[in-house]
Amino acid sequence: MQKALVEIVILFIIMFFGFILGKVNIVDEKMSNKLSTFVLSGTFPALIITSMDRDFAIDTLKNSAYLLTATIILSVIIIIFIEIEVRVRKNPEKEMTARHFLMLFGNTSFMGIPVLNALYGNDGVFYISMMSIVFNFLMFSYGVFILSRNEKANFRKIFLNPGFIGTLIGFIIFITPISLPYVIFRPLEWCGSMTIPLALIVAGSIISRNKLSEIIRPASVWTTSLIRLILFPVILIPALLFLKTDIFLMSILVIIFATPAPLTAGAFVGNYGGDGYFASKVVVLSNLLSLVTMAVMIWIFTAVIV
Repeated sequence: MQKALVEIVILFIIMFFGFILGKVNIVDEKMSNKLSTFVLSGTFPALIITSMDRDFAIDTLKNSAYLLTATIILSVIIIIFIEIEVRVRKNPEKEMTARHFLMLFGNTSFMGIPVLNALYGNDGVFYISMMSIVFNFLMFSYGVFILSRNEKANFRKIFLNPGFIGTLIGFIIFITPISLPYVIFRPLEWCGSMTIPLALIVAGSIISRNKLSEIIRPASVWTTSLIRLILFPVILIPALLFLKTDIFLMSILVIIFATPAPLTAGAFVGNYGGDGYFASKVVVLSNLLSLVTMAVMIWIFTAVIV
């Protein structure tokens, strides 16, 4: 528990560093957009590939299958919750579609990976990379659907996504006798090691460009954030305990489903016809609140299982 909290504090210190760099305009909006693309398209795939370059183990494959299955089931449950809410609540349509997108998808790249890497090293990165296959597929299929009900799923973006390609390459390396030569592995490892600090600096710089007084209204910004950060993981913990899930796998699922809204959600939501301004507010507020809620979820998880 103490180690986990210490690691989270360290991660958020790096994020605060990014916040300062954003405030003094060293990392401005243009630079943070470039860094975000650099991380998602460059260093992130390198991190995935090196984390999956390991000896084949049947237990690792079984754990991956379990996490993939659990991710699909949990995502379907959230989708059912979302579709019920559509029929019950009477929010503006564009805000409602944005709200649903933000409740379903978390900041796995810029928050989930740093936390799991800090807690579990390459094992954490390996498993979240596998789970990201489900999230990427849903984002460019169901995610596009809920934002613009007449749009078709963008399968090109699913399968040409650098993260998906990196995961595919890494998985092939994992299940075959192939191993990267040191002269290739080492440069990739160095590039991949930049992912965590750069991702957190980008997150901090994005938060720095928003005024707190503007992001805390309307109330639905809070409810959307808190449902994602607290309600879903709190319900998830007893459900996984009832199913007698392995503690290690349980912790990964809880952390991933407790991550805040994706940093790119504002642009994505606006691009497909949702309320991009509302989405941007939720992105900033949920990532700010996650400074506390991630630690609280780990504390609750530890208290319950101990």
